[in-house]
Amino acid sequence: MNYKNIICIILIILIIYILVLITKKEHFANKCYNNCNPREGSSLITVCPYKPECVGICVNQHTYTKENVANEILKNEDNIGELKDAQTQADIISTNCGICIDNFYNGLKMIDTYGKLCSSP
Repeated sequence: MNYKNIICIILIILIIYILVLITKKEHFANKCYNNCNPREGSSLITVCPYKPECVGICVNQHTYTKENVANEILKNEDNIGELKDAQTQADIISTNCGICIDNFYNGLKMIDTYGKLCSSP
Protein backbone atom coordinates (compact mmCIF):
# COMPACT_ATOMS: atom_id res chain seq x y z
CA MET A 1 0.00 0.00 0.00
CA ASN A 2 1.30 3.43 -0.82
CA TYR A 3 1.01 6.56 1.30
CA LYS A 4 -1.97 7.92 -0.65
CA ASN A 5 -4.05 4.84 0.12
CA ILE A 6 -3.11 4.96 3.81
CA ILE A 7 -3.99 8.64 4.04
CA CYS A 8 -7.33 8.02 2.25
CA ILE A 9 -8.20 5.22 4.68
CA ILE A 10 -7.32 7.40 7.67
CA LEU A 11 -9.43 10.27 6.29
CA ILE A 12 -12.41 7.99 5.71
CA ILE A 13 -12.17 6.63 9.26
CA LEU A 14 -11.87 10.17 10.62
CA ILE A 15 -14.93 11.35 8.65
CA ILE A 16 -16.99 8.39 9.88
CA TYR A 17 -15.90 9.09 13.47
CA ILE A 18 -16.86 12.78 13.17
CA LEU A 19 -20.26 11.88 11.69
CA VAL A 20 -20.92 9.48 14.56
CA LEU A 21 -20.09 12.21 17.08
CA ILE A 22 -22.28 14.78 15.33
CA THR A 23 -25.29 12.50 15.08
CA LYS A 24 -24.95 11.12 18.61
CA LYS A 25 -28.37 10.93 20.23
CA GLU A 26 -29.19 11.10 23.91
CA HIS A 27 -29.26 7.56 25.29
CA PHE A 28 -29.82 6.80 28.93
CA ALA A 29 -31.57 4.25 31.05
CA ASN A 30 -35.26 4.82 31.69
CA LYS A 31 -34.97 4.63 35.45
CA CYS A 32 -35.62 7.19 38.13
CA TYR A 33 -34.44 7.63 41.68
CA ASN A 34 -37.17 7.45 44.28
CA ASN A 35 -35.47 10.12 46.36
CA CYS A 36 -37.08 13.09 44.61
CA ASN A 37 -38.21 14.84 47.76
CA PRO A 38 -36.70 17.96 49.34
CA ARG A 39 -33.56 17.10 51.29
CA GLU A 40 -33.61 17.40 55.08
CA GLY A 41 -32.58 20.84 56.29
CA SER A 42 -32.43 22.15 52.73
CA SER A 43 -34.80 23.56 50.18
CA LEU A 44 -32.87 21.83 47.38
CA ILE A 45 -34.74 19.13 45.50
CA THR A 46 -33.10 15.95 44.23
CA VAL A 47 -34.36 15.54 40.67
CA CYS A 48 -34.88 12.49 38.52
CA PRO A 49 -32.15 13.07 35.90
CA TYR A 50 -33.94 11.01 33.25
CA LYS A 51 -37.07 13.17 33.06
CA PRO A 52 -36.93 16.32 30.91
CA GLU A 53 -38.55 18.46 33.61
CA CYS A 54 -35.35 18.14 35.66
CA VAL A 55 -33.73 20.78 33.41
CA GLY A 56 -36.12 23.54 34.48
CA ILE A 57 -35.91 22.55 38.13
CA CYS A 58 -32.11 22.53 38.08
CA VAL A 59 -31.78 25.83 36.24
CA ASN A 60 -34.19 27.55 38.63
CA GLN A 61 -32.72 25.88 41.71
CA HIS A 62 -29.02 26.54 41.08
CA THR A 63 -28.84 29.67 38.90
CA TYR A 64 -30.36 33.12 38.91
CA THR A 65 -33.36 33.46 36.61
CA LYS A 66 -35.65 36.38 35.86
CA GLU A 67 -38.14 35.06 38.42
CA ASN A 68 -35.76 34.45 41.33
CA VAL A 69 -33.66 37.61 40.77
CA ALA A 70 -36.80 39.61 41.59
CA ASN A 71 -36.71 38.15 45.12
CA GLU A 72 -33.05 39.04 45.72
CA ILE A 73 -32.30 42.58 46.89
CA LEU A 74 -28.65 42.59 45.81
CA LYS A 75 -29.22 40.89 42.45
CA ASN A 76 -30.47 42.21 39.11
CA GLU A 77 -30.87 41.03 35.51
CA ASP A 78 -27.08 41.12 35.03
CA ASN A 79 -26.88 38.10 37.35
CA ILE A 80 -29.23 35.92 35.27
CA GLY A 81 -27.50 32.65 34.37
CA GLU A 82 -24.92 32.88 37.17
CA LEU A 83 -24.67 30.23 39.86
CA LYS A 84 -26.54 31.31 42.99
CA ASP A 85 -24.25 32.57 45.75
CA ALA A 86 -25.07 29.79 48.22
CA GLN A 87 -24.76 26.98 45.64
CA THR A 88 -21.75 24.70 45.48
CA GLN A 89 -20.57 22.05 43.06
CA ALA A 90 -21.57 19.48 45.70
CA ASP A 91 -25.15 20.83 45.65
CA ILE A 92 -25.37 20.39 41.89
CA ILE A 93 -23.97 16.87 42.04
CA SER A 94 -25.99 15.72 45.06
CA THR A 95 -29.28 16.88 43.51
CA ASN A 96 -28.56 14.92 40.29
CA CYS A 97 -28.56 18.16 38.29
CA GLY A 98 -25.16 17.42 36.75
CA ILE A 99 -26.49 14.13 35.38
CA CYS A 100 -29.72 15.84 34.26
CA ILE A 101 -27.98 18.53 32.23
CA ASP A 102 -25.55 15.97 30.78
CA ASN A 103 -28.47 13.75 29.71
CA PHE A 104 -30.25 16.58 27.89
CA TYR A 105 -27.20 18.59 26.79
CA ASN A 106 -27.45 17.72 23.09
CA GLY A 107 -31.11 18.71 22.94
CA LEU A 108 -30.48 21.95 24.85
CA LYS A 109 -27.58 22.81 22.56
CA MET A 110 -29.72 22.21 19.47
CA ILE A 111 -32.54 24.37 20.87
CA ASP A 112 -30.03 27.12 21.70
CA THR A 113 -28.62 27.00 18.16
CA TYR A 114 -32.06 27.17 16.53
CA GLY A 115 -33.16 29.89 18.95
CA LYS A 116 -30.19 32.06 17.98
CA LEU A 117 -30.89 31.51 14.28
CA CYS A 118 -34.52 32.48 14.62
CA SER A 119 -33.89 35.55 16.79
CA SER A 120 -31.20 37.01 14.54
CA PRO A 121 -32.22 40.29 12.85
